[in-house]
Amino acid sequence: MLERSAHVSVSAIDIATLSLRDQIATVAHSDILVTSHGAGATYVTFLPKYGGYLELWHDRQANDNECPIWCLFNHLALWSGIRHVDNWNPPQSYGFGSRAFPVDVETLRPQYTRMVENVRKSKQLFINDLCA
Repeated sequence: MLERSAHVSVSAIDIATLSLRDQIATVAHSDILVTSHGAGATYVTFLPKYGGYLELWHDRQANDNECPIWCLFNHLALWSGIRHVDNWNPPQSYGFGSRAFPVDVETLRPQYTRMVENVRKSKQLFINDLCA
């Protein structure tokens, strides 16, 4: 999915291996953050204003009653001015205790592609405003 996107550079980072300063700097210099639902998603607050956030987690549509609590990262993104998309639909039997992280790339492709384009446009507007 990623290698097909023109002019996109992707870095897979185990953020736990970095110092807190480097963690924040890494996110602050990123355009899009892709992470699983969890405490690490709080890094969305350090993305640039034009940034995007793709949150990977269980299918919320099957658990609508969870949204008032579990939409925390949606709200952090919204309050930070960040574009947020969440999508993930693992098998019903999947548990968060596993190190395996199955992601259906084809399901995410349209959302990812749309996010990349939206972030590109927003970044260009941001740069234009800075130069004006």
